[in-house]
Amino acid sequence: MTTSSPETRAPIRPTRLLLTGRFARRVHEHLESWGTPIRLRHAAEPSAEDLSWADSVAGWPFPDPDGTGRYVWAHTMSAGLDAFAPYTDRFEVLTRTIGTMPEQMGRYAQAWVLNHCLHTAHYVRAQDRRTWEPRRTAPLPERAVVLGTGPIGAGVARALESLGIAVVGANRSGRDADGFSRTAPLRQIHPELERADVVVSALPGTEETAGILNDDLFSHLDEALLINVGRGVSLDEAGLRRALDAGRVTGAVLDVFETEPLDEDSWLWGEERIHITPHISAQTRPVDIAAALHEAVLAFERGEEPPTAVHLA
Repeated sequence: MTTSSPETRAPIRPTRLLLTGRFARRVHEHLESWGTPIRLRHAAEPSAEDLSWADSVAGWPFPDPDGTGRYVWAHTMSAGLDAFAPYTDRFEVLTRTIGTMPEQMGRYAQAWVLNHCLHTAHYVRAQDRRTWEPRRTAPLPERAVVLGTGPIGAGVARALESLGIAVVGANRSGRDADGFSRTAPLRQIHPELERADVVVSALPGTEETAGILNDDLFSHLDEALLINVGRGVSLDEAGLRRALDAGRVTGAVLDVFETEPLDEDSWLWGEERIHITPHISAQTRPVDIAAALHEAVLAFERGEEPPTAVHLA
């Protein structure tokens, strides 16, 4: 996608916002109660007339995939952008929902690190077998690498640092990022991986990140815990299997998969060192969607770019 930079794009003034999807009615109610200064309409499954009425759309996935309409503003009711990326020529500005997702994903990562140290999964299986199988509790990890330094990655970093874990963030350029005391370029992260006890991927699903959790990355790990809360397309599953067998990864927590739901025949289900959750590390709340939309509308009213605007290239 090619977008104008915030400095060169002329201010836009959306006037008619169509809310779609399963949260549409509840988001509408929030915005109406707050007096958000924009005309609103909601439809779980929008009609052609709904779409022609709107100059802006919000939903998940993209509300008008088969049409030709163009919109001044599109908003994804998720932190992820992949469902909107194919339609970037159909809108001028894209915003997204962040809300409490950083805190939710931070708690998720924190909980699984503690579960790993406490051998929780082992005791669940032992209880199923009705066997008494004590294990020595592992010490808390000392170092973690978080791949992706956006709001989600920053939330994970804060949660891990609250456990006393030193966190290094990795992004494309190695630029400084809020929530991280240290960062490094993604393609030069190998020295940090060699010292990491935990690796968390909070990467978006892009061509650049596809398959990045692979043999090359795993070869730099030594008995690390892997957590993926980003996108399933980032993980080379065959590479993960080899890393587990080689002891470079001692456990993996997977919340996202390239195909969801995960196929019931996938080998991942039967691997005791892998823990699977059904894309629940953070869940969208209608009030968070509404707050992001309200904030964006007020920014447009001031002639400013919304703080949740995304620039894809």
